[in-house]
Amino acid sequence: MLLNYINIGSFQDHSKHQLPTEEIKEMSTPTEIEKKSLEAHVELCAERYKNLEQKLDSVENRVTDVERKLEAKIDAVEAVLDEIKDMIVKMQHHRNNQLITWGAGIIASLIGVLAFLIWNQIG
Repeated sequence: MLLNYINIGSFQDHSKHQLPTEEIKEMSTPTEIEKKSLEAHVELCAERYKNLEQKLDSVENRVTDVERKLEAKIDAVEAVLDEIKDMIVKMQHHRNNQLITWGAGIIASLIGVLAFLIWNQIG
């Protein structure tokens, strides 16, 4: 079947990768030690930045994976469309050959009938 080329699947649920709202608020709110020490603030900001980079990398990897899957699906659809096009062309050629065969048969029959009538008129 033509649609065997396409493996239609649903996208995975990535909601497990989302941070809870409380955790986001907690990360953005300065702690008591940060308010008192610039060094602690810098260290915590570096850690937060590192976490953000990791999350961004994770999102980028997921987007890349979705793009790759989408490209594979597009290639499969293009292959199916090419196959359909080839089938249509073959069917059209077959139909043309059928019409030519039927037309030649009808013309040959008419010539035969005409020859018979002329032969009977002469003889």
